[in-house]
Amino acid sequence: MPRSTLPIAIALLISLVVIPTSDAAETDDESEPAVGMEDDESPEAAAMPDSCELRAVFGGVACEGEDGEEFWRTEHPSMWELSQDFQDRNDEVQSATVVSTGERHFYGYRSDLVEVDARPQVESEEGVWSGGLTRRWRFPAPIVDISVVDEQTLDIVVRVRIEYWLREDGEKFEEVTIRHFVDGQQPAQVAWSDRGDEFATQRDAAWILNDDIDEQDSAAIERLEKAYRLDRTNPYFPLELAVLYRDIGEEKASKKAFATAARTEGAPWQDLMRIATELETFDQSELADEAYDRAVAKMNEVGIFSERTWNLISMVFLFPSHRMVERENSPIDDAIIEGDVDTVHRLSLRRAELFPNIEGGHTTWSFLADWMEEQGRDELAAQWRTRAEHNREINEVMMDGAARVIDRGLLAMTATFLGLILLCLLVGLRGGLARRRELDAAKGAGNDKSAYWWIPRLRLRDIVAPLVLFAILAGLPYYINTYVQALGAYAGAPISVSDDSLASPEVERWLDTLSQSPARDELAAISAAESQALADGTKLPAKGPTVELVSQAIMADAKGQQLEALRSGRIPDVTAVTEFEESDSAVEQSVASGLTAFLALFTFSVLVTLILVGGVLGNKLPRATRWGLRLVPGGISLIAPLGGFMLVALLAALLSFTGLDSILQSIATPSFGRYFAINNIEVAQFSPSRGWAWATIAIVFVIHAVTVSWDWRRQQDW
Repeated sequence: MPRSTLPIAIALLISLVVIPTSDAAETDDESEPAVGMEDDESPEAAAMPDSCELRAVFGGVACEGEDGEEFWRTEHPSMWELSQDFQDRNDEVQSATVVSTGERHFYGYRSDLVEVDARPQVESEEGVWSGGLTRRWRFPAPIVDISVVDEQTLDIVVRVRIEYWLREDGEKFEEVTIRHFVDGQQPAQVAWSDRGDEFATQRDAAWILNDDIDEQDSAAIERLEKAYRLDRTNPYFPLELAVLYRDIGEEKASKKAFATAARTEGAPWQDLMRIATELETFDQSELADEAYDRAVAKMNEVGIFSERTWNLISMVFLFPSHRMVERENSPIDDAIIEGDVDTVHRLSLRRAELFPNIEGGHTTWSFLADWMEEQGRDELAAQWRTRAEHNREINEVMMDGAARVIDRGLLAMTATFLGLILLCLLVGLRGGLARRRELDAAKGAGNDKSAYWWIPRLRLRDIVAPLVLFAILAGLPYYINTYVQALGAYAGAPISVSDDSLASPEVERWLDTLSQSPARDELAAISAAESQALADGTKLPAKGPTVELVSQAIMADAKGQQLEALRSGRIPDVTAVTEFEESDSAVEQSVASGLTAFLALFTFSVLVTLILVGGVLGNKLPRATRWGLRLVPGGISLIAPLGGFMLVALLAALLSFTGLDSILQSIATPSFGRYFAINNIEVAQFSPSRGWAWATIAIVFVIHAVTVSWDWRRQQDW
């Protein structure tokens, strides 16, 4: 080779080796969280104007130049779900007018207010895109109008519309005005009505994937990349991109997209919370923790208070268990199968931290503690038992406690009714036997009292127990119905009551239906203060737990209704969970009182008849009567006052084994494993302790055995 060509050859060799190596080094750099998107022939920045005009279009917004040229358009396919005739509802689909405050621009769709960068789409040298959606706020109801109050303070008034389906007054819509300072306090309320709006961002991404495009086709990736460039507030765009990249083997691009989803700055806290769960599904635990921590920080910043949230529906919305199309089990269930206690603890802790008062927590966390003990992790098991106990104490004053009282009350009422029937027969048998002895003695003395043979000879100690039990039986329905009404009030309360969203108009109306009480008045004051704060755009007042206040208000209302029912003579319906209908009609109240008196008299007459029947049998069959009274607990005359209560207690214990003491609790306490995503832990169905029943049976039979033995030795004659 000539000397003059040697330097050229060396330079060519360096260019073939060094330059590709340098490009590869840049390609392997994984430090940037941004999605690795290709520039799809975007116009050069120099050829683009500095800004564009925003125009509301069907389901979104468009960025146009002065000559009408459209630089970009972002659409929200989830808006198309509002109605099958959405073409005829174009004004509603647009949801709100685009408004501007100086250099900043906003518009709303569904329940979200979004900030828009009103510039053409251009990528800078640093890889940052201009133009598109940059920030998002989630309001508690769908937005119907936006107006600017002050451009200097970025003061915006947002009008939202709440849609009702079951309002008794027939009203379907209600509008509320919320003042919003863009750089100030966010709307600290969870959804008031349509919870579907919380999934608008997720459905926007799903529509793109399902729009006649194969999920692994390059066209799907291109559409998602374009969608994320335009809407950088939606973490589901990079999440779905990450899945597509992973499926075609682009691991580096997939990892960057997963990171972008976890670090989406403009996303609301609800979206980040769900993204954390999604990332766990794809085994991105570190990023899931990061997304969860960011979500909690945003939630706290907004002012949602976990001690005031206890709704199971809310937890399911925030923590969807897993994608059935991706894996058979949830990440928690997979960790349970693998015996990975730390992962189970870490993921379950998210639910416990955000919903310490959640319905079913005490049941689920107790089983979780049992499982951890089986894995040899006693220290973690102890922590979960503490959480379960706290949750049990809180739920005692809510639906769980009401259901348990109703079940026990129904058991007591049934046992008292059956026991009273048997006791009246026993009293009659003892009285009949006593009358037979009296007649025999009189006959031996030459006196004839046979005309009264059918009337049992009763003593005061024989009739004390039946009278007391009859009074108890008459009062039990009112006692039980107090808790039936309370349970109905809990079930009928707006979800906002347990969502830390007391500013909801539904909450105010619900509180108005409750009887006046200190707790109700305090809740009403909190609701009014939070509503005023939303209207003024100020920070919500200092918060405290409301669980006990809600319980006290409901119980005060239920007790007041029962007292009114008792005074007016209405008969309580222990099978209904609706309020007593108030009647101003004197005729109706008189009829109700008369019916109550008739039923009481009829029941009393039946019991008296049973005593007379028992008296006849005791008189005519003295030997069989003696043995029968020895066999039945409480039958011996020696313990007559106590015997009736012994019989009722024994019946209650025996009936409990039929499940009569847990009917409502079994219905109200389903298998919570699926809601808490721990299906693979052996979570038993609800089964109350029967220890008290066994103890009652043992005590009754011990007392009965002692009295029978004593009577046998003394040859007590009845």
